[in-house]
Amino acid sequence: MRADYHIDMLSSSAKPCSRLETEHVRRFIADAKRCLNEARYYPQVNGYRYMVALALYSKCTIVAEAVLVLIVNDFGDEAFGMTRTLVDIFFTLRYITNNDTDVRAKRYADFCAKDSVVWNEVTKAYWPHHTQTIPNNILAIASNYPSPHSWSGKTAKEMALEPDTIEIDAKTGEPFTHDFAYQVIYRWTSHYVHPTIGALESHLVQAGRDVFAVRSGRGRI
Repeated sequence: MRADYHIDMLSSSAKPCSRLETEHVRRFIADAKRCLNEARYYPQVNGYRYMVALALYSKCTIVAEAVLVLIVNDFGDEAFGMTRTLVDIFFTLRYITNNDTDVRAKRYADFCAKDSVVWNEVTKAYWPHHTQTIPNNILAIASNYPSPHSWSGKTAKEMALEPDTIEIDAKTGEPFTHDFAYQVIYRWTSHYVHPTIGALESHLVQAGRDVFAVRSGRGRI
């Protein structure tokens, strides 16, 4: 079959979609949520890979629902910023499953020890009467994490660009990396998480001409 004929057939048989794009997304999220719930997974004891993956799936689903609520209520910029959480989850889960899955999943879960130690130090400074004694085993686990901001010991870029152990880039024949997801999506959404000037387009007014109003330019005031 000739390619142009095939395209013509597709064009003539395709019908305009009447469902709003947000409804497509809503249905997709609902289907994913239902599939996960109906699977009735029971993570095994000390099965960190299952516990962590399922928790991240749950977090991803709820964040997606929150993003949709913002979109429907005309908070597009804010919704876009929140999607960076979804990218973070993607990098995290992909890094855990890419290599040494059980080791990485346990390291991810054990990071709560580091977080507890850091918060206890903050408590000493601001609420000293609530300071607690951290058990030695928790202190020992926390010592494995040099940075209080990185459970993996890697930057987001390093996690995203780690060569894939399974997927091969068809163009280069080399292990696939998620450089586009990092260089474009992660960077772009980060501008809306951290309010750089690029994220203020819908809030700026023309000096000397426009009267300022909250959320001026686009969206609802």
